[in-house]
Amino acid sequence: MIKKMLLFLTVVMVLALAAITASASPPEDAGGVWSYLPNLDEFVFYKVADGNQFFTFGEQGDWTGTFDGASYDYGSGVVHSNGSWLFKGKAIFASVTVDGRTGSLEMKLNGSRPDGVSNWVGKWVLTGGTLHEAGLRGQGTFDGPGWQGDPTVWGKIPYAGSVHFESD
Repeated sequence: MIKKMLLFLTVVMVLALAAITASASPPEDAGGVWSYLPNLDEFVFYKVADGNQFFTFGEQGDWTGTFDGASYDYGSGVVHSNGSWLFKGKAIFASVTVDGRTGSLEMKLNGSRPDGVSNWVGKWVLTGGTLHEAGLRGQGTFDGPGWQGDPTVWGKIPYAGSVHFESD
């Protein structure tokens, strides 16, 4: 009797998981341009160790394409003694539109470049916000020159990846 009950419960769980998986929309290609302008008052080198310079940053972001909206981007990073750069941060959207739906969104960003003039390359992943709570999932990459140092000219970095709503 116990074996029959366990078999029945296993079948029910497998069917329930299949129904959840079947309800997700297929991933769609994501892409567009992430433009940003650093707030120079928030770009602060706060420590030097072994020739490495550690910094924090804050900036305005403007996204077009799959993510259509403005963000506040912030984080921290390091300029290594060999000239390479690394950063980790977040893009926070108070209001963004994705696939016709509007809400808040948080995105984790990690990037690097081998020197001060090469393209930034990195990854992004959606991690929070009301759209995430509604089932939006996504991740991808970015690769582009970014900000060139002029305080009046926005840096631009193309992004790509995939997104989908789990609840569709």
